[in-house]
This record gives sequence, C-alpha cells and structure tokens, in this order.
Amino acid sequence: ADLPLIQPGTLAAVADALRTGHRIAAPFYGGKRGHPVGFAVSLREALLACTGDSGARAVLEAHAHEMFAIETGDAGVLADADTPAELQRMLRASG
Repeated sequence: ADLPLIQPGTLAAVADALRTGHRIAAPFYGGKRGHPVGFAVSLREALLACTGDSGARAVLEAHAHEMFAIETGDAGVLADADTPAELQRMLRASG
C-alpha cells in the first residue's frame, strides 16, 4: 500500500520471473532498483530471520548474484510513500 503507483504489469512481471525459476526478481527504472522485490519460497527462512529496519537487505546482499533485473518503464517502482501526507502528495502529482 505504500507503493501506490506501481503498474499491474510490473507486479505480473515480478511474479512471472519467480514462476520461471528466478530466486529474486526486482523491477528497475532508470538504472535504479525499485519495488516490489520478489523472493522465491526457497528464501523463506532467510527472510524470516531478518530483523530491524533493514528489511530484506541482508538477503539481497547475500544473494545479489541471483537478482533477476526487470527493466521497466514504470516510474512507480521508485515512488514510496511512508506517511499519509506523502501518499496524498504522490497521488495528487500523478494526476
């Protein structure tokens, strides 16, 4: 819910990458990794072991060589709203 501008096709592309055997898949826009990052079930235990505010960063770093990059024209993958005010601003700007 904090990434409201992501296009449905981007979500489908991440899911498709996981279905076809990639362990980690992420959309990229303008050379920057965005969200959502998808993880295969084989990484479940590693993800459950994550603590603190760093989220899945440790898993991403440990498995960086397995990242499947999905180049996309979807700028919404970089638009993160962490507060209600940010969300409102983002939604107004998107039209």
